[in-house]
Amino acid sequence: MKMQPKNTLVMPSFNQAAFLEEAICSVLAQNYPRLEFILIDGGSSDGSAGIIQQYASHLHYWHSRPDAGQADALQQGFAMGSGELMGWLNSDDVLLPGAIERIVQAYHANPNGGLFAGNLVWIDQQGKIVRCKRHPSQAPLFIRHGVFAVAQPGSFFTPQDYASVGGLNVSLRYVMDADLYIRMLAQGTRYIHVDAWLSGFRLQHASKTVSESAQF
Repeated sequence: MKMQPKNTLVMPSFNQAAFLEEAICSVLAQNYPRLEFILIDGGSSDGSAGIIQQYASHLHYWHSRPDAGQADALQQGFAMGSGELMGWLNSDDVLLPGAIERIVQAYHANPNGGLFAGNLVWIDQQGKIVRCKRHPSQAPLFIRHGVFAVAQPGSFFTPQDYASVGGLNVSLRYVMDADLYIRMLAQGTRYIHVDAWLSGFRLQHASKTVSESAQF
């Protein structure tokens, strides 16, 4: 029987108390035995710290203090991680049941893979599914033609491939996921598409995707 790889999952958060507990519970409900769950809160003032404290015993590490934004929070979390696979989930999104197990299955089947991602659903503020979005299996081909085709929520990558491109660009407020994955694929990271519904991407008014879409 193959040893299950350790997975590092970082959750960056700032003033997302309305959705934070649901996001945390979606990760813990994976019941994955070798999960290194790191939560980096940027000094929220909406009661987020109290929610996090309720689940502190399940977290590898957490803190709540000011940072330089989402990419900075992620970089802090990844620097603490020791997983064979790493990924992140924003605190208003959710992992769907069995998501991590499906990623691990793909990792075992494709030991040379470096970036693993699948399909997602879009959910509204109440968690209702409003759209299903299936991503193409040939993301590198789409990227060469200027179309970003990797779902960030639910995706994982190896620390070696992450380090090979210098990690996240912490100067970016937007599209740091697209920037990271494009650089990884451009330098030869092998992409493995997991044909499963892995995550729920939340459409809510306070998210950058919705409220600041023009800047993307």
